[in-house]
Amino acid sequence: MTPRPGPMTPARLPLAALCALALALSGCSTSIWQRAYRPSPLSADAPLAGTAETGASSAAADPSYPSNHPVVVRQAPWERVEAALDELEAREVASDVHTSEWSLSEKAAATDQLLSALQLQESAGSATIVGMSSFATTEPIRPGSGELARQARSVGADYAIWSSRYLGRGTRVVDRPVTVHRHGWGEYYDRHDGRWRSRYHSTVDTAWVPVVVEADRVAYVAFFIRKSPLVDHGADR
Repeated sequence: MTPRPGPMTPARLPLAALCALALALSGCSTSIWQRAYRPSPLSADAPLAGTAETGASSAAADPSYPSNHPVVVRQAPWERVEAALDELEAREVASDVHTSEWSLSEKAAATDQLLSALQLQESAGSATIVGMSSFATTEPIRPGSGELARQARSVGADYAIWSSRYLGRGTRVVDRPVTVHRHGWGEYYDRHDGRWRSRYHSTVDTAWVPVVVEADRVAYVAFFIRKSPLVDHGADR
C-alpha cells in the first residue's frame, strides 16, 4: 500500500517512487518542502527504477530557475487530490512494471488526470510533473511564505500546487520563558581599603526551557509542475 493522509494516521500517497513521508525531518537550513521533495516517475526524463543519474549529467541538466522567476503557488481542494491519488494508486497496483517504466502514453494519461485534479488548465503535452513534497507535521506551515516558491524554482517548476488535510491532535516541543531568581552571599574586593568584604546579591534572569505542548497535526502535499517551452499559456493566466 502507498501512503495517503487519513484521519489520525500519517499521510498515505500513491506512486511509491514519487512519494515518501518525511515525518522525522532533521533541523537544518533547508525548508521542509525541500527536505521532503521526491522526483516524479511520471516525468518523461525520470531515471528508471534501480538507476541513478551521474553527478555530471545531473549538473549539466540543472533545471533551476533564477530567483525572480514567477511561480504560481495555489491550493487545491483535498477531496479532488485524494480522488486522483486513489485512481493513480489503483493504476500503480495493477501495473506489472514500475511507474518509471510506464509507456509515454500511460505517463501522459496519469499526468492529465492529476493536472485536472489540481485544477490546472494544462495537459501532458504542455506541462510535466517534475516532483512532489509530502510530509506530516505539528509545526505551523505557511505555503505562501516564499519557501514553497523557492523550492519550485530550484527544481525548475512554474507551479507549486499544494493541499493539506487535518490529521488530529499531536504534540511538539516549544521553548517557553521561565523566570529564574538567583541570590546568595559573595565576596568582593574593596579597592578603597584593600580588604575583602561579603555582600548579599540577588538577580533575576530569563531561561528558555523546552516544553511539550499539544498542537494540530496536518498532512501536506505539494506538486511541482513545469510548463513546456514554446507553449501559449495565456488562457491560464
